Amino acid sequence: MVELNKNKIFKETTTEPGPQNPECVTFSQKPDLKELKTKILHNDSITGEDVTHVIKETKGLKIHIFGQVMTKEELETISTQDLGISKQILEGNTDNYTMLTYLFPDVLKKIMVIRKNTHIALDNLPFLTDYQAELLSSYKNPIYLEGVTSLSDNQAE
Repeated sequence: MVELNKNKIFKETTTEPGPQNPECVTFSQKPDLKELKTKILHNDSITGEDVTHVIKETKGLKIHIFGQVMTKEELETISTQDLGISKQILEGNTDNYTMLTYLFPDVLKKIMVIRKNTHIALDNLPFLTDYQAELLSSYKNPIYLEGVTSLSDNQAE
């Protein structure tokens, strides 16, 4: 697996191909991965399209981004705007957090830390995952989720 963490560093697992990981990929096998890694290490801008291109060229690649492992199909549903806002939040700027339509775990944690003394308004978020609901349950101030249309029993608890 290739990991993009909040410090913009790619990591490569040392896991070898096998029954648990039949699609193991290394940077040396894929030039496009080297190019994307270089962009990130030099703090160049990357887009969802950059990452999607690499995924299309690399069968079985999963990326760990902002605290979540994503497949090609999942990543393609994330807007470039959400990726940009998420990056800003992890850098400490929550000015645009209310515009998020997709919420990564590390981003939610950062919002909760930065806004610890006030409310959180995630009104453009269309749904919550069980994990997001669990994280939010520890938040002591008001939480507004105007865009969320339904909650499971577990989430409501």
